[in-house]
Amino acid sequence: MSAPTVATTHAMPDTPTAAASTSTVEDVAHWDSVQTYVTELNTYCTQLRWSANELEEEAREIRRALALLGRKQQVQRVLFDNTMNSNDDDEGGDEVEMM
Repeated sequence: MSAPTVATTHAMPDTPTAAASTSTVEDVAHWDSVQTYVTELNTYCTQLRWSANELEEEAREIRRALALLGRKQQVQRVLFDNTMNSNDDDEGGDEVEMM
C-alpha cells in the first residue's frame, strides 16, 4: 500500500481574461485534488493505525507465549534437578546398605 499523491496541472493561457478564467478553473481543480488527496491520506493513515494495532496485539501474544515457554523451561529444570537429586539419594542409600 502506497501513500496517495497530489496531481497538478499547468496550462498556458492565450489572453489575460483566459488567464484569470484558467487560473480559477485550475484553482478549483487543484482544490478538488487536494481534498481527494486529504481523504485518501486519511484513509491510508487509518489503515496504518489498524495495521499497527494488529502488530501490537501479535507482539503481546508472542511475549505471552515466550513468557509461558520460559516458565515451562524453569519448571522442567526444577523437575529434572529434583529427579537427579532423588536418584543420587537412592543410589547412595543402596550402596550404604550393600556394605
